[in-house]
Amino acid sequence: MSRILGSPAKLLLLATFAALFIAAIFWKDIIFASAVASSESRPELLRDADWGAPDPSFQKRFSPGANETELLRWLSENGFELDGTSGASRRIQGLPCNEIIDVSWTAIDGTISESSAVVREAGCL
Repeated sequence: MSRILGSPAKLLLLATFAALFIAAIFWKDIIFASAVASSESRPELLRDADWGAPDPSFQKRFSPGANETELLRWLSENGFELDGTSGASRRIQGLPCNEIIDVSWTAIDGTISESSAVVREAGCL
């Protein structure tokens, strides 16, 4: 087989040129795919949330009776900025779309009575 393909050095050189040729043709696609792969993503709990509707997974996790301290810890761990006493938001710099997640809740004496997380579009390519 080495007679057909030539020396290992020639084979390596041929493979390198083939890879460079493919990269030259598809450079825009490669750059875009790399950017998408390295962009921010939503917190795991909100991964499947639909745009513009309260997320049921969030409402289940922070349902009435849940501890407000647990919610505040989750918000902090996931990079949210508090917007006063019962709201928070986070901008996700993603591709192809940026998103904003708005969280609101009501708590009485540290116990959540209602909560909501809504993901919305904040600009797409």
